[in-house]
Formats: sequence, C-alpha cells, structure tokens
Amino acid sequence: MVKVWNTTPHNAAPWKEAFLCDMDTMEGQEFAFSTLHNTTFNMDSMHSGSEYSSGFEPRNRFCAFRCFWAELPDNASNPAPRNEGAFVSDMPTFTTDVRTEKIPDLFAGCNEGLDGSGGGAPCEAVWWIRSTLRQWRVRGRAYVVGPDIEGDGKGALAVRQALRRRMRVVRKDGQRSWSWSKELTAQFGNLSPSKRGRFVAPPPGRPVDEPYDDEILGVGRQIHDLEHPIARKHFRVVVIVPEVVERLDMQDPRTARKHVYTFNSEHDSWTYQECWP
Repeated sequence: MVKVWNTTPHNAAPWKEAFLCDMDTMEGQEFAFSTLHNTTFNMDSMHSGSEYSSGFEPRNRFCAFRCFWAELPDNASNPAPRNEGAFVSDMPTFTTDVRTEKIPDLFAGCNEGLDGSGGGAPCEAVWWIRSTLRQWRVRGRAYVVGPDIEGDGKGALAVRQALRRRMRVVRKDGQRSWSWSKELTAQFGNLSPSKRGRFVAPPPGRPVDEPYDDEILGVGRQIHDLEHPIARKHFRVVVIVPEVVERLDMQDPRTARKHVYTFNSEHDSWTYQECWP
C-alpha cells in the first residue's frame, strides 16, 4: 500500500523527524557520500587539456552532516550574523573545499564554472547508525553553493532555483531579509577556527613534495576572520536535494523493513511504501 504526504510548512517530509532523532545519537554524524567521476576529466585538465581513460567510475568518501539547508543550529561559538528562521527544508548539507576532486563530480564532470556555484549531478548519501541498527540512504542531486551565489551567473541562478523550490516558508516576515550569502557565511562561521584553517591547507590530493605557495597556505592554521580571502575562496557548502530516501530497520529480524520515501516534484509530495529489507 502506498501512502502520500503533501509537503507544507507545517507538514515536513515524513522521514525527517526520525532521521534527526538518529542523527542525535551519532557523535560525528558522518556519512558515505557517493558520486560518479568522469575519468576523461581531472583537475589539471582545466589548464593542460589532458585526458585519460573514458567513462565514469564510482567515487566514495566520508563527509559530515552539518544541518538541513536554511536550518543552521544555534551555536554560541559561531560569530557570524544569522538569517532569521524564515525557511525550513529537507535538504542535508555538508561543507567541502572547492579544490577537492569531488567538485567536478558534482558538476557532472564538466570543467566549466567549477570556481562558482552550480552542480546538480546525481549522488547518494548513506548513514549507518550502529546503536539502532538503522541505515539511511538518500539519493538525489547535489548542488554547490559558492561565493557567487547571489550573482546572475548561470550556475548561481540554477542553484537558487533548485534549492528555493524545496525551501518552505515558516516566517513570511523574514523572507525579504533572508540572504543566500549570509547563510553561506554562517555555515563557515559554524566551523571551529581549526576546521576553517583546513581551507588554507596545501592543495588536497597533491603530492607533498610538490611546491605550493607557503606564504598563503599552510598546515594546522587557525582562521578567525570570517572573510579570510583565501579560506572563503576555497569554502563551499554542498546541498543534497533528495529524490528518494530509504530507512532500513534491522534491529529486530522479525520486524525488519525497508521504508521507501519518493518525492513527487509535480505535486510537492512524498509517497511512502513499506518493503522487505
């Protein structure tokens, strides 16, 4: 039997509350994040034009869940100005460095616009909660929010359109003052100074014996300036727009089930179906 939930400000995604309860039991809230990597493209090809074997290959790495987009949690240690709580969403976020190899994956292997906002490539995120023997799998598309997010570029416009479609208004009086760039800065401020310092580290994935500009880059630095030009140049927020969410419950073999939630963009609703694990 298929059930349907319409999404409204007062009726969030039917899986969200249970997901957040599980996140509260995890110390680090890490998840495996999978993308498709275009093997005809690498970061150096932007400059050299070089290519290697054709096709796509899977890539996987662990990332840390930060919050749902537009729902940054209160943090007394965050010095950044905050948006008013005008919106809520069902879109998980994590932070990353624009220099990492996952960025071209999120742009579907295209080497255009990597320095700014964009993306929309397919992805999958998987959490395993050992304490409850529960697995969450989120499939959808990933968008990159960069420093140009308020601009008129093609990538920024596409990201704002894709995310705004899934942002629900909860405070009408806060809509006008809500700022995309302020939200990006607040995500940066929510990191500790040492984690912000990772965005001025040597280029990720490069051999340690290769030279780099050690006047502006270095290991183990702490960044307190929220507008540090180099750190902010490299800082990105990735937003996952979920299309299918699966919750696998394995705590009791007699009642083990897979709960599948599928988003219907035409009707702004979620359908639910209970399946065998």
